[in-house]
This record gives sequence, structure tokens and C-alpha cells, in this order.
Amino acid sequence: MTDCLQALLTVGYDAQVGCELNAPNLILIGWISMTREEFESTLRRLLRQEPFQPFVVELFDGDQILVDGPKLALGGGGATLLTKDDLIEFHCNQVRAIHLAMREATS
Repeated sequence: MTDCLQALLTVGYDAQVGCELNAPNLILIGWISMTREEFESTLRRLLRQEPFQPFVVELFDGDQILVDGPKLALGGGGATLLTKDDLIEFHCNQVRAIHLAMREATS
């Protein structure tokens, strides 16, 4: 593993960013698509945060999935999110980026 890749694994993932560390809200950075291991370890780390912090999974097709609670099952390179109204499934090869959700300003 290169030094650049090791540094990127601790910051965030964005398949189109490459080896840039200028996006502090990203969770795991890569080049083409997430590997199964990167996908699962990143999601596990985010799900285990105390306190939980909502995050967004961006797919290559432009869809964005808000994970606002730890109700996510994963395995085999895929994940299923339980929402109030639906089950949302996605796979590591569909993911362009995973980043923390932006908090809205409070007044």
C-alpha cells in the first residue's frame, strides 16, 4: 500500500478525486470504485461512531442516500438501509463517494 493510499484511507472516499486530501468531510478516497473491503470497513466505522453522525452515500448514477441512523445491514459488498418507508439496497461498485452529512445552521 502506498503512503498516499494509506493517508487516503483515513480521510474519505471519492472515486473521482484521486490522491487529494482537500475534502475533510470525505470518509474514504479512492480512484475508480470502492473495493468490498473499503466499503464495508468505512460503513462499519461510520455506524459505530459515538455519537452517531449522519452520512451520505453518493452513487455513480447521481442518487444520494442519507443514512441518518445506524439501521444499515451490510455484507458481501452490499448494504441495505432500513428507512421509515422502505428498504434501500446498494453495492460497493455503485458508490462514488461517502461523506458526512452537512449540518444545517442553527439560528
